[in-house]
Amino acid sequence: MKWEYGVLEKGDHIRVSRNYYYHHGIYLGNNEVIHYTAENNDGIANPSDVKVRKTSLDFFASNSPVEKAIYSRKEKKNRNLVETIISNAFSHLGEGAYNFVNNNCEHFVNKCCYKISPKTQIEGYREKIARIFKK
Repeated sequence: MKWEYGVLEKGDHIRVSRNYYYHHGIYLGNNEVIHYTAENNDGIANPSDVKVRKTSLDFFASNSPVEKAIYSRKEKKNRNLVETIISNAFSHLGEGAYNFVNNNCEHFVNKCCYKISPKTQIEGYREKIARIFKK
């Protein structure tokens, strides 16, 4: 999957950089996003406060530029229809059970957007570490 800055469309898988990781969400249109977050910030410092919430795009971005996913032909086949993505996202509103490793913002977006979830950034890190220790 590639990422670019551009005009956001309803149902876009979006992300912003948070220094050491990317924070992911689903753009709803009208400058609104559904994503895992605490009331005042992404909430990694206090995971028990993190829930799936609808917020403004400004809150989601937190002064960082927003990128949207750009799909290859193969990736487009794995992507749900926009209506399904939005419906899936709303069905998770208020959900807790956030876990930085096993149930984070990227996992949430993948569940909503894709028929089969692509590899997450955490899984990519695990593979890199495994390769390092195999050497």
